[in-house]
Amino acid sequence: MGFFKKLFGGRDFNGEMKEADAHFEGGAWAEARLCYERAAESARDGDDGSRAESQMRECLDRLAQARLDEAKELQANGHLDLAEAELMNAIELAASDSIRNEARRRIETLEQQDAVRKQAEIPDEMSDEDRWALLAGNWEEDQLDEYDEYGERFRTAVLAMHDGEGEAALETLEEIADEYEDPAYLWLEIARARSLVEDLAGSEEA
Repeated sequence: MGFFKKLFGGRDFNGEMKEADAHFEGGAWAEARLCYERAAESARDGDDGSRAESQMRECLDRLAQARLDEAKELQANGHLDLAEAELMNAIELAASDSIRNEARRRIETLEQQDAVRKQAEIPDEMSDEDRWALLAGNWEEDQLDEYDEYGERFRTAVLAMHDGEGEAALETLEEIADEYEDPAYLWLEIARARSLVEDLAGSEEA
């Protein structure tokens, strides 16, 4: 196969690696990945092939990280749908679990942020009872049963999130969490409250 590549103008391993390294140093990750892939195919021994494949994976991670960085900027500017699309691209491109996991965590944060935004869009002229009923219509039966158990303090805290009072809501929700053993759905609301006060790290932890 190497003979025919040379005969018809094909490039050898060293030539492909040289071009790939030049692209890599210039930050052209997509072009570098293609060259490393060709280098891996033309490698004559396992060490050369492993080196090319390792660099190819590094290029994929660099491409994925670029998509992740773009998603963060889009999220900061409120373009949540576009940010989610970029995060999905990052997951598909990434060769390493660390980048894929970061993108997945960011998607979860986006979903929480979107939920808070939707709650904030509920008309202010509605009564608290009507607002609560509207929110409850989006919950599972088990979720609603759990929330009913927390009583009026919980309702007030959730409605406070709608009013943009994230800090007050978060304080009450965390107090309730301390009083109940193994709360399940409550942590969803805590995560949303943390997201509302821009505590993204706390939101992902919850």
